[in-house]
Amino acid sequence: MRKLTKEALQWTDKRVGLMNEILAAMDTVNMIVEEEIPYFVWLLTMLPQLKTAQWLAIILHPSANIRFNSFILNSIPVVVTVTSFGLFTLLGGNLTPARAFTSLSLFTVLRFPLNMLPNLLSQVVNAEVSLQRLEELFLAEERVLQPNPPLEPRLSAISIKDGYFSWDSKVNF
Repeated sequence: MRKLTKEALQWTDKRVGLMNEILAAMDTVNMIVEEEIPYFVWLLTMLPQLKTAQWLAIILHPSANIRFNSFILNSIPVVVTVTSFGLFTLLGGNLTPARAFTSLSLFTVLRFPLNMLPNLLSQVVNAEVSLQRLEELFLAEERVLQPNPPLEPRLSAISIKDGYFSWDSKVNF
């Protein structure tokens, strides 16, 4: 009885894991379809009816650029997935549901690191520039600083004549 229960639980675990993978893949595709596609369908249907100035105003508007960039960013995982599956089948691979859903879950895991890749490249370039500047600073010849003249005890180090100080920046002089 114990052996049968253990086998039944293993099958249940596999079934639940497969359903979770299916739901995660459906959620990813649903998000892309609901958020990005309707705007571009509207844009593509309206473009032929618009004059050049209106068309340029829509395309050059910052929100349109942000939407376009987010569309490209969000569509890259779909393009990578479709391309990977297409090449796999063209090269003679047998695409089973188990392989497909496992691949989809791995592509979902890789989505965040791939989105962070441009930031990483930018930070690497910034770090290289900073290191070059530090190297120039450390390898520069030392300058000899002139010593400050000694202070006379009777004279003040700093003096202010006819100074006006206020906390309010709107005060007129």
